[in-house]
Amino acid sequence: MNIKGNDITVICTGGDDQLGGKDWDEALIEYVTERYEEEYGEDLSEDPEMIAGLYNDVEVWKKSLSSREKINMTVNGPAGRFREELTREKYDELTENLLDRTKNLLDDVLSTAEKQGYDFSKIDKVLLVGGSSKMPQVSKMIERDYNVTPILTDPDEAVAKGAAIYASNQKDYNDFILEEANKKGKTVDEIKEENLVTGEIDKKYAMMTKGTDTDTTNINITNVLSRTYGIEVWSGDEYKIVNKLMINQELPATCIEDFYTRYDDQERVVIEIYESRSTDKRIDPEDGTLITEAELVFTKKVPKGTKITHTLALDNSGLLHIVAEDELTHSKLDTTFKLSNQMDDEEMEKAMTRMQLANVE
Repeated sequence: MNIKGNDITVICTGGDDQLGGKDWDEALIEYVTERYEEEYGEDLSEDPEMIAGLYNDVEVWKKSLSSREKINMTVNGPAGRFREELTREKYDELTENLLDRTKNLLDDVLSTAEKQGYDFSKIDKVLLVGGSSKMPQVSKMIERDYNVTPILTDPDEAVAKGAAIYASNQKDYNDFILEEANKKGKTVDEIKEENLVTGEIDKKYAMMTKGTDTDTTNINITNVLSRTYGIEVWSGDEYKIVNKLMINQELPATCIEDFYTRYDDQERVVIEIYESRSTDKRIDPEDGTLITEAELVFTKKVPKGTKITHTLALDNSGLLHIVAEDELTHSKLDTTFKLSNQMDDEEMEKAMTRMQLANVE
């Protein structure tokens, strides 16, 4: 991130949402079950209740090793009690491959940042966030391989605090859009659709809040896409995904392209939207994940080669807009898709109700 006063700009993002603290837990579970079988000839992995209990145990052991050099493990299995001392050094050895994966992901992000003009020499601070970052092996890896001392401050609540600030900003932004809609005699959705194409509302809002004061409610946040989104098309002799919105592209993002019907007397077109982490413009369908599809139905049959103008846009709230119109019959598709990590209005309302009922001491 590039932070200048109240302006926060995300340069790039990356990682693996399937890699986390649970992987470190499972590495230790695998070790313990193997040692138990060596001692007693019993495979604990076949016992769901034992494994469920071990998940609780290994999490305690893992956290203890963040502040201690060694701990004593005890497992009460069906064949007998297993005891063993586990040192931090041994634990780091068992999870070395996971830390290597983390480093590779970090190298990928740094490489992307460098391509955008931010080489490592321009990075002032490295912040560690999330419970797993409290493991000493993480800080040691960064100090050893990047020659910088990372900052570990409130790793458990940092994301929640950031989300709260972002939510506050988003509310101010939504209020501003509503005000603009009322001024222009349009709906909020119409204003948002126009903004996806022109970006005028975002520019106006940024100018209005820029430099007003240092209060967190006036932070200007420019985010980027964490995934790549594209559509499947017929490309000569095979299907390909044409990526339209690229990972690390600034939000809100819009792409407008023309495509053409494949057959004579075509009655409809099915638009399939794929998600990936690819940085390539074209990829094979198996390299992406189908997340949704929409159908453009023509008011009458159209010939082969009829142009279809397709718009794919993603706004700051995580709503994917899918618009398509053919040039012959002017049949139109206009729909939206909520990405899986976003709350819908009902979920948001329930969350706000829970928050209002909560007591903070």
